[in-house]
Amino acid sequence: MITDFGSARRFSTKAPDTETNQSKNREEPALVLETTVCAATDTITVTGNQYTLRWAAPEVLMGGESGLWSDIWALGWIFYEVCLGSEHAYRGLESTLEQVMTNSIPFQHVTKDSVIIKHVIKGDLPPISDHARMLLLRALHALMMACWSIDPSKRPTAKDCRNSTDRMPKTIPGYWRRSLLSETRSRRLLIALGFMYKMQNDHTNALKLFTEALASRPNDLDAKLEPAELASILRGIADIHKIKYEYTESDWCYSEALKLCDATADRQGRADALCGHAGVYMLQAQYSNAIPLYSTALEINTDIGSRKGRADALCGLAETHRAQSEYNQAVDIYREALQIRRDLGEREQTADNLLDLAEVFMLQKKHNEAAPLYSEAMEIYATIGHRKGIADVLYGLAEVYQAQQKYNEVASFYSEAAEIYSAIGNTKRAADSLRGLADVYQVQKEYSKASETYSGAMKYYNTISNEKGRTDMLRGLVAVHQAQGNEGGRADALLDLAKAHQAQAEYSEAWSLYSAAVEIYTSVEGGKGRADALYGLAEVHQVQKQYAKAAPLYASAMVAYTAIDDKEGKVKTIYSLAEGHRARKGFTEAIRLYSEALEIYTAVGSEKGRADALYGLAEVYQAQKKYPKAAELYSSAMECYTATGDRKRWPDVLRGLAAVHHAQGNEERRAATLLDLAKVHQAQGEYKDAASLFSEAVKIYTAVGREKGRADAMYGLAEVHQVGKEYTKSASLFTSAMEVYTAIDDKEGRANALYSLAETHRARPGFSETWGNSLGSESPGTTRSLRERVRRWIDQHTSNPAQNASTKADPLSTVKEAHTAIETETYRAQEECSEAILLYSQAIQAHTAARNKETTVDLDIKYRKAVQLYSEAAEAYTDIGNSKGKAAALPGLGEMRCAQGRLRDALGLCEQAAKIYQGIGDATGAAKALSCVVQAPQPRSFLGIALVMGEALDTRTVAARHPEESNDQP
Repeated sequence: MITDFGSARRFSTKAPDTETNQSKNREEPALVLETTVCAATDTITVTGNQYTLRWAAPEVLMGGESGLWSDIWALGWIFYEVCLGSEHAYRGLESTLEQVMTNSIPFQHVTKDSVIIKHVIKGDLPPISDHARMLLLRALHALMMACWSIDPSKRPTAKDCRNSTDRMPKTIPGYWRRSLLSETRSRRLLIALGFMYKMQNDHTNALKLFTEALASRPNDLDAKLEPAELASILRGIADIHKIKYEYTESDWCYSEALKLCDATADRQGRADALCGHAGVYMLQAQYSNAIPLYSTALEINTDIGSRKGRADALCGLAETHRAQSEYNQAVDIYREALQIRRDLGEREQTADNLLDLAEVFMLQKKHNEAAPLYSEAMEIYATIGHRKGIADVLYGLAEVYQAQQKYNEVASFYSEAAEIYSAIGNTKRAADSLRGLADVYQVQKEYSKASETYSGAMKYYNTISNEKGRTDMLRGLVAVHQAQGNEGGRADALLDLAKAHQAQAEYSEAWSLYSAAVEIYTSVEGGKGRADALYGLAEVHQVQKQYAKAAPLYASAMVAYTAIDDKEGKVKTIYSLAEGHRARKGFTEAIRLYSEALEIYTAVGSEKGRADALYGLAEVYQAQKKYPKAAELYSSAMECYTATGDRKRWPDVLRGLAAVHHAQGNEERRAATLLDLAKVHQAQGEYKDAASLFSEAVKIYTAVGREKGRADAMYGLAEVHQVGKEYTKSASLFTSAMEVYTAIDDKEGRANALYSLAETHRARPGFSETWGNSLGSESPGTTRSLRERVRRWIDQHTSNPAQNASTKADPLSTVKEAHTAIETETYRAQEECSEAILLYSQAIQAHTAARNKETTVDLDIKYRKAVQLYSEAAEAYTDIGNSKGKAAALPGLGEMRCAQGRLRDALGLCEQAAKIYQGIGDATGAAKALSCVVQAPQPRSFLGIALVMGEALDTRTVAARHPEESNDQP
């Protein structure tokens, strides 16, 4: 391989005998070549005294000598040529390296040497960050920018460049090799691209690619998906769920990844998954759970010599100490991690560590120690073009200078940080930066700027529903308006601040602020503001059940709203007055006011207002025992709430409607309402209430002879018991519900019941314990030789059959031990897999006489029953066109096929389910579907394990040796 770092000459495209102006006017120095041969590395290095202008470093152009640093500058241009060369080079295999590297040279469209020199010396290089392809190559972009540093000493070394490129994905982004892959994209290509998108925080595309990778079939040129690869994908999906604060999904993915890493003895993968899982606990402030995971990851990385992994784990541990205000410990650990980052040449991670360390010093109010760390981090972030990092440093430096009262510098830092945060979509930090800037303006008595900046920050806080930030901005605005003598603006800010305190149930503060606002609005004749403040005061009294104080304030507010013709304000006041009268049992006045409110809400087209007024009227009529009218109003209110998607009032409406039906003696309608109410409580996780309501509905439906309702209620009650792991109860109820659905020909109900019953059979402890005991579900932990352990076991149990048949030892545990040995050693010595199958088969046969036949028969009955139920459920869902239901049933059926040793069936079923999930955009569902067969109880023959894990075994030889085993394979 020949590499060129600047000494090469660009060949002319003109005829050889054509002279150029440059050659006439410029005398070239004699070429001097120095050759160095290195036998150890099998390389020849040729160094010349000439250079090519377009690739030359600025110090060379200014008369300096060429050297390593100028070569690194030229290397950056080689990256540029490779990445931004002809785009068709990435479309197929017909392209060559020559085509890639000759279509885009440095300063492609510049023809004058003087212009090129000017560009280079001024640092005016092509804007590669705007190029579409570079959006997928940020790591390489950062390395190129580092190579092009004007200061030679700040350029990376050759080792730094090698380390950086080694960590980059080895995949071409943006274009697909369709001629090579036909219509199927490489699974490993999809995985690599998924991680590239994840690195760029494009989580939507990353998740899409991970899902496609999970659901795709490997083509002829792509190997089977290995457990380690699946674990990697699961970690990627888990990271995305973690970023989205979807902790349940993230927790599941990390847990499954850990199981796969344990099964394949992938210690690095296990350490990475532990760190990721610890991060989930960190986000939930569960530090006691995070620390042992980080510590274990640190031990593993130290043991296997992974310095990068060690630094990652150290940073995680430092974060836990920092979060618990244990700053000294955090500083020590951050420093250790920082040294590793520097040694490895990880520029971005080094800057991140510097930033973390500086922030800890800021928390300790050690501003002088924080400042140089921020500055060093800034240099790195600026070199690699990391915009968020630059903004974080600017914000930190602003806080340093603010503490030192250097306000001129502070304002510029906050302003720049806010601009960058806003551009990259970090709304919270943009708002924080503007808040800091507004505080500075206020201190400097630049009140107009402060007011404008506080308002801008408040808009950001409103966007992300940050009440604390909004409250702080309002408080700042109150102070600014007071300093300016702007009473109207001050009253507006006080009113908004009062509402914020009221929303947080801080009624004393809200009352004080509302009162102050009323006083100011009265003095400045602020009609709308005064009405709003009066209404707010009344609300504060009413929520505390001080109805006598609230009523006159409501009345005053209504007068004020009427005076300015504010219909919305007037109707909400009327409704609130009605609520107060109902609470005090003033039903006649309440009906009048509710009716008036209903009329206005109808006129202005407010469905939510209509629903509230109808519900209030229904409550009054029920209290007056006017049940038909109450039932009608409850039903109308429910329709309005449903139309607006407001489910908060559903339980109240359904509870009231059930009471009315009960009072009227209409038990069937009462049961239907109770069933709906039970489902609402079930959806909210209130299982005790749901179980009580489902049970009551079952009794009523049984009494009135309504089979459909009875089946629905039994199904709901069974689901509640299943959640509570009361499998015997749930199985009985699911069975009864299925029988009723079958009798009344309810296909969808029957399909749901079949699937849920299958899930219950699979989940119940009796099944899982028996399966584990007979097949060995323990994590492998032995290091002894497979041959030694299995042959010893066979010798012990075949030398004296009579003695073995009467032994008191648990026979299943011995089979389990043999299975564990085989499972462990297979991953460590693939060449022994075929013999392992033979030995394991002999072990099973040798101990057949001593097995607990009753347990085995019971086991077979259970998984056969589950297979039957899953199969029927899948068929039923197919009949009614329910794809999601079918996708849920298929993995369960796959696990049972795996349990029977029918691995190819199992793989097909899980892959089919994954494709359905992919079609509906459910990445977690696809991951669960494919992991089912890998994590399922191991089959009786190790042939199945080999197929699941994709081991390269000669299955035909095994089948010839053991035809009874191969018969199970379809």
